[in-house]
Amino acid sequence: MKKIFALIIAPILLFCNANLQAQTKDIWTLKRCIDYAIEHNITVKQSELALDLAQTNLTQSQLQRLPNVSASVNENFNFGRSINPFTNVFENRQTGTTALALNGSWIIFNGFQVQNNIKQGRFNFLANEKDLLTTKNNIGLAVANAYLNGIFTQERLQISLNQIEASKTQVDRIQKLVAAGALSQDNLLNLKAQLANDELNATTADNQRQLALLNLQQLLQIKYDPNFEIDAIAQDIGSQERPINLQQIYNDALTIQPQIAAAQYRIEAAKKALNTAKGARLPRL
Repeated sequence: MKKIFALIIAPILLFCNANLQAQTKDIWTLKRCIDYAIEHNITVKQSELALDLAQTNLTQSQLQRLPNVSASVNENFNFGRSINPFTNVFENRQTGTTALALNGSWIIFNGFQVQNNIKQGRFNFLANEKDLLTTKNNIGLAVANAYLNGIFTQERLQISLNQIEASKTQVDRIQKLVAAGALSQDNLLNLKAQLANDELNATTADNQRQLALLNLQQLLQIKYDPNFEIDAIAQDIGSQERPINLQQIYNDALTIQPQIAAAQYRIEAAKKALNTAKGARLPRL
């Protein structure tokens, strides 16, 4: 009875264990790779810091419109022999004086330099925003390219492994025919040579697969994991073929691509910097 129970329960346990391992296996999807890279990539972090610096510079230029106020206190003490200012007689005494000062200034007009500095800082901030978006797009494209290369090398490895199985089957069949005297030995040797070449191709494909996955892990900036796996299941994105209009693609790029907008913002910022320099020739009030 115990043997029968063991025979029944053993396959069930193996099936459950296989399902559990499949569920707990850490497989990286394309979306997960792109999201992780954008969140942890050093270049993206640098672009975010540049954006924070541009925001700080903009705030600093805006604060130039406020008045400048300063205050100071000066305290003096004298010890020893000195002239009494009331009796004009030398006396040994201690004197002290206190002076308070309050200064204030407010720029009323300086050739519109403050206004142009603010506008320049705002354009620089907008340009840095577009730079950050450009960096994220570039990282996403690089990760997607490495991800697709990983899928391609995995598929090529699988094709090589399938070819090895087909060659082995062919070798076994020819080996039986040679043993029966139906074919000559050279046919078998040629197939064994083909099998060896297929195994070499599989080894090369596996090396390329590992290099592709290593490149992807470097882009993600994660520690190398030999068990790193990506989701190779192709998904239908519902794309439809449509005629390609190169001029329309170019026009769309001019309005969509963030690097184009960043360059335009920097041109405007340069114009405001030129106006600021010209304002230095005007009187200051």
